[in-house]
Amino acid sequence: MAKLSKLDRMGVSESALSDEGLEDAKDAIQEVMSNLETFEDNRAQAIESFGEAVNYHEEHDWESRDSSLDEAQTAIEEMSGALDEIEGQSEWVSLPDGRLEALRKVIEEVREHLESLI
Repeated sequence: MAKLSKLDRMGVSESALSDEGLEDAKDAIQEVMSNLETFEDNRAQAIESFGEAVNYHEEHDWESRDSSLDEAQTAIEEMSGALDEIEGQSEWVSLPDGRLEALRKVIEEVREHLESLI
């Protein structure tokens, strides 16, 4: 290594720190957090919509039941999209083994039920 002056060492250190950072990781993690929130918000909406659909069905209010099922279907699609986005950030963040697959399986099962209901 060549002999560097103190000024050169400070400049090289500043440059090295400027070149390396974790902004891309921070951005990816923030994106994952946003998609996790979207997933959970839509999961709660789907649960609520299915509960409403049950009540409307018991009351023989078919139009309201169908509307609630449509809302549930929309929420399920949003959940699926959020999982896709989370999976797209797998370079930076990964869910525990099997968790993503288990969530996708649940979404597919619910989709199958919705197809029979709508």
